[in-house]
Amino acid sequence: MRKLLCSIVMLSVLTIMTACAALSKDITIKPLEDSDYVHTFQDLHLGHIWDFDFYLPNADQRTVQLWVEKYSDGQKDEQFEVGLSYGMSPSKTEKGHIGFGLLDGDTRSLFFYAPGVKGKAQTLENLRLDEGISTGQYAFTKEQKLELNTEYIVGAYRQSLNNSMRSGYDFTNAEEVQQLIDDDTNVLLFKIKITESE
Repeated sequence: MRKLLCSIVMLSVLTIMTACAALSKDITIKPLEDSDYVHTFQDLHLGHIWDFDFYLPNADQRTVQLWVEKYSDGQKDEQFEVGLSYGMSPSKTEKGHIGFGLLDGDTRSLFFYAPGVKGKAQTLENLRLDEGISTGQYAFTKEQKLELNTEYIVGAYRQSLNNSMRSGYDFTNAEEVQQLIDDDTNVLLFKIKITESE
């Protein structure tokens, strides 16, 4: 009887510890440079896509904001407002693809997607993306933990009309991000922020 009681207590403690560990799971985002989404974009020559694996615990109490900031010749375009905001999921957790896409064509378009959510493609005006050289890149290569109420750069699209482009910027360093903005002709910074809903 005593062994049975000890076993039940131990099992209960393990169950509680496991449940607590699951509840305290971090918000994470990881670049998926080799996903089906990325391959489809490449195979069909649709443009550029920044695809991520995203995990959001307590999704029923949080809001996710995705947006793009545009810089031309070192200056932020304050009129440029492109983004997507969603939250208060019916599920306790959200897991799946989250990302940004830049569609090529006569007019360039930008779109966002997240688990169970997609935004309408928005046309990019006055952006000379077909001139000079350009590149798209992720801001990091490994899984990152995200803190609430903090803005993160997760990717960038860069264009230079000078036919030269530096690499190796640290997107977590504000001075290096400013240097990137100053160095390139056009820059799109892809950002994310998670907040606790009220």
